[in-house]
Amino acid sequence: MSKQEKGIVFGPIDEMFLHAILAFCCIGVATFIVEMVYNKLDIFNHENKCCIDVVYLSTIVLWCEELPQIGMSAYIASCREESTSLVQLIKASLLIAGCIMRTIIVFVRIRSRRKTDSKKCLFLVSSFILILGSILAFMFALSVFVFSTIQHDGWSFKFQASTEFETSRSDPSRFFGSAEIYINVAELNKGSTQSNLNNTWLKMVNLTSLIDKPSQLQKIKFEREKKTKILIKTFLPRNNSADFQNVKSECYNETSKLLFRTVDESECLTLINSTDEVEIWIHFMFLPPTRYRLMGDVQYNACHITSEECSENLKTCTEVNLKYFSAKSMENNQYHLKPTKSNSLFEFYTSDNLTP
Repeated sequence: MSKQEKGIVFGPIDEMFLHAILAFCCIGVATFIVEMVYNKLDIFNHENKCCIDVVYLSTIVLWCEELPQIGMSAYIASCREESTSLVQLIKASLLIAGCIMRTIIVFVRIRSRRKTDSKKCLFLVSSFILILGSILAFMFALSVFVFSTIQHDGWSFKFQASTEFETSRSDPSRFFGSAEIYINVAELNKGSTQSNLNNTWLKMVNLTSLIDKPSQLQKIKFEREKKTKILIKTFLPRNNSADFQNVKSECYNETSKLLFRTVDESECLTLINSTDEVEIWIHFMFLPPTRYRLMGDVQYNACHITSEECSENLKTCTEVNLKYFSAKSMENNQYHLKPTKSNSLFEFYTSDNLTP
């Protein structure tokens, strides 16, 4: 668990959880040895007077070591989706069997006690607490098995057959859905008030398409004069080559305040000779899922150019603000800008149109 890497949907487990699990594991080793010794003395040496009753000891061990550890495992399993291994399946089965055996042993011990001992209030309360803890431990162990074996999507459940335990991987597209990467560029917010400066977004790439084509290059080029023109190009790698080829181009011309219409790329050629232009190159790369990066991850390199050539001094490069969103309306989502109700004009995305 400590080797989990940052990624989409799932990231590393909180260090506090890891430290807590490690601490309870160490405590569990010591308490297991003590409990086994006391159980042996209780079974084979009835005349032996132990410092503490075995029922009391089992109650302390269960509530102070086993239940916290099983509870944390159940919590982690409920928040993460992983392919189930045979080791996980066997461990969950042994935990369930152990809880059943503990409950049976407690009942046998209660019945075998002398009447004077069995009527003691402390003994009865401890036995009840031990049985209650065993039931909770059984439920936690069962939940670990259920969460790691049943694939759920909302209220839809699917049981993973045993042949899929070792080979299956979580389907990233099931989690991504309509999730896309959006960019907020301050230079494009001409006409926006300061309060809305960080509320204007331009769609870059869909996560599902990035899985299919894990290397994509996006170019945004725009000018700022009386009207704003925006040119967006998408490049994909050539077959068996490190070179990229242009596969899609979109050009927008501002007709009124923050409203755009699409124009031919030929009308955007004036951008090349413009003295007031900004150019942003972003290379998106999808890292495939691994054992330690369950849903994969997206990395990017960005170059922000405000002159004819990109400066070699990295300190002059401006950071770009990228975030994941899902558009509330899926109509005409092939465009980088949001179509208006008339579908003839386009506008930037805002928080009203997006879901984090």
